[in-house]
Amino acid sequence: MLWAVTSRTDKPDAAAASTAGLQAPPSGNVAPPTRKGGKTGGQKTVEPVKTTEETDPDEGDTALPDEDEVTPDPEETEETNKYKATQVCGDGYEELDAQALKSPAGVVKGRIFFLYRDSDGSNCVVTLRTTGLAKKGAASSFLEVQGQERKTDAGNFQYYAGPVKATAPDTCVKWGGSVGELTFESDFEHCG
Repeated sequence: MLWAVTSRTDKPDAAAASTAGLQAPPSGNVAPPTRKGGKTGGQKTVEPVKTTEETDPDEGDTALPDEDEVTPDPEETEETNKYKATQVCGDGYEELDAQALKSPAGVVKGRIFFLYRDSDGSNCVVTLRTTGLAKKGAASSFLEVQGQERKTDAGNFQYYAGPVKATAPDTCVKWGGSVGELTFESDFEHCG
């Protein structure tokens, strides 16, 4: 490793640098390099300088993945489910809320939808799978009207779990579901 002594000054002296056989630095507050032991005034510091033959071939602009970063399994990329939550719940339902179920690698493996039909005050929950749609996988949907038993549809499904429906006039509901190991459960909400 070579060592160079640099001088910390506010303005580089181009003439002094050229007489010393060195190149003047670009404009700015960069201190000019000097020969080892040279005098240019100001405070001196010794800094290591890498030569071409010492450059590490593995160093470069390529970012290495973070050790804690989880990369998605190539077989588990998000797919478009051929069903929509409004189709599964039926006529007159409108989507009020939704929750994506993301893996640690950031892949959305499913979405849970909460829908409402104004004509009869009916709620509907459906979980749409969004990975591995070529085969069945574990999924669930549930709906719990406050003060009543929870209704659940759980099992191995190819496209969706649900629909789970209940009327809840002027009453709060808790809704949620799962895809594989990923789960979501709301608080009691949508009270009305």
